[in-house]
Amino acid sequence: LGDIRGPTLVVVPAGGGNQSFAIGKYEISTGQWNDYCRTSGQCTASGADAGLPITNIPYTQVKQYIAWLSDKSGEHYFLPSFEQWKYAASVGGTDANHDFNCQVTLGGQVIKGLSMVNTETGRANAWGLTNYVGNAQEWVRSGAGVAAAGGDYQDPLSQCSTSLLRPDNGSANAVTGFRVARDNDK
Repeated sequence: LGDIRGPTLVVVPAGGGNQSFAIGKYEISTGQWNDYCRTSGQCTASGADAGLPITNIPYTQVKQYIAWLSDKSGEHYFLPSFEQWKYAASVGGTDANHDFNCQVTLGGQVIKGLSMVNTETGRANAWGLTNYVGNAQEWVRSGAGVAAAGGDYQDPLSQCSTSLLRPDNGSANAVTGFRVARDNDK
């Protein structure tokens, strides 16, 4: 990618009907998005904190980013399917981590899930994914379109899970971001 660093990936072993693949350790950050905008000229950089997940962009621009990333790297990047995302996020159904950036209330006061946090904040699952539930819900391929997986920081902790999947029309919104996946044929 020239002088721009690509997304940090973790390798997910084959299983659950999936071939082995690599997936972003973190959600794509505003800083990574801004590097893409400056380099490609295809979008306007965001003024949000560089460490936060990129949100408020339509899925059409996400597809352009993924095409650019594939072209620049010579690798095949893609938006993971819900099945791939869930398999990676749940560590094949064995993940016991519930330290998610979702809302926790105590005595009527919100004590966690007040806002989005840096993409690198939080405890990683056993395969290395961070902020896979909560923080920003993440676009995934679902049927002929996209859906949003995992919940966001405004969702009650009791609803945030690797099974949460919401219909989505791909419009820009303040709580939906994404992470990329890549073939692991090397």
